Amino acid sequence: MRESEPTSVKFSIPSAADPAVQTRVLVSLAHVVRLVPYYYDDSSGRRMITAVEGELRQGAGHGLKRSFFIHDALGGQYDSATAGPSGQSLLERMWEQSA
Repeated sequence: MRESEPTSVKFSIPSAADPAVQTRVLVSLAHVVRLVPYYYDDSSGRRMITAVEGELRQGAGHGLKRSFFIHDALGGQYDSATAGPSGQSLLERMWEQSA
């Protein structure tokens, strides 16, 4: 059996009908058109965003953690923090390869 690279990532977004309910959305990597990094610091379990795209490309070197806002070809916008660890890792690799 061969290992294969994942071709999609699942994100959670609030349901349009009931914002208290989270909907899982499967996004094909072929539809991802833009990754916008943001850098944050965890403060008492809350994310404090400190910089967004272009402000700190090397934010991780300053003790900050990086995440992404993902835009797809269908107009969807997602936060990579809502993806599982494997999805987040895949998005990190995409970002590194684009540098």
